[in-house]
Amino acid sequence: MSADQWKLKSEKGHALLIRLMVFLSLFLGRRFSRVVLSGIVVFYLLAAKKEVGYSRYYLSKVLNRKPTWVDAYRHFLSFASVLHDRIYWLSQRYDAFSYSIVGVEALESARSQGKGVILMGAHLGSFEALRSVAEQYPDLSVSMLMHADNAVKIGQVLTQINPEVGQQIIPLGLPDTMLKVQEKLTDGDVVGMLVDRSIHNDDVMTTDFLGEQASFPIGPFRLAVALRVPVVFMTGLYMGGNRYELHFVPIQDFSYVERTERNACIQQAMLKYQAILSGFCRQSPYNWFNFYPFWKGQDES
Repeated sequence: MSADQWKLKSEKGHALLIRLMVFLSLFLGRRFSRVVLSGIVVFYLLAAKKEVGYSRYYLSKVLNRKPTWVDAYRHFLSFASVLHDRIYWLSQRYDAFSYSIVGVEALESARSQGKGVILMGAHLGSFEALRSVAEQYPDLSVSMLMHADNAVKIGQVLTQINPEVGQQIIPLGLPDTMLKVQEKLTDGDVVGMLVDRSIHNDDVMTTDFLGEQASFPIGPFRLAVALRVPVVFMTGLYMGGNRYELHFVPIQDFSYVERTERNACIQQAMLKYQAILSGFCRQSPYNWFNFYPFWKGQDES
């Protein structure tokens, strides 16, 4: 099975797990539904041998040792917890969490120019935790750029929790996608995207990541340079229990890049993105959720 197929299967599973978590949370509440969540994770560890293998492959790199089954359990429990907590972030139940925000001045500085900002994240922790920043910045409007198939599947589930979510998702690959992105950024809004995966025939840059060759899509960075906007890295790291740490790190301001400098600036920005991502992976190893053959030399069978 190809990496693309694994990723599509994974997104479908995310939607199913979100549906289950919505049901449990509505009827049991967060504390009791988390007990059920632990049981679901144990079952998944026993049933999803391939995904567990991919988890252990990644963990061996980031932990610099052979991972145990406890490590795999912590990895999948973090993933399930983040999916579960999306329900509460979307419901604006910020009181359910204890969270801190680090480096928000990077976002403030980028927005001070009066233009939009692209937030580049990863499948690292929770992007939904960004909603907590709205408490401090009520004028902050964030739209999420997603692959069309995933946007439909997951968007339908999330819209049941918060009807406004559907309006905040911009599907990739449609005729008016770039026009919508440009309109949002022109209005001074923020557009978020997760850029640690490439699918189909995306142009990629292959480089060392956690000690082995891996590919990252170039398209998001080309978009940022074409629209001449600042780019900031964002992640909401899950710290266990109800605790999160939100981090903002500046990547590159493409506002004034000359045409002859574009390729060099894109390469520089991509290397900085990967360095930031690898740093957070080592800092919070159980927060990166790519359960498929990510590296070039990894088995895809």
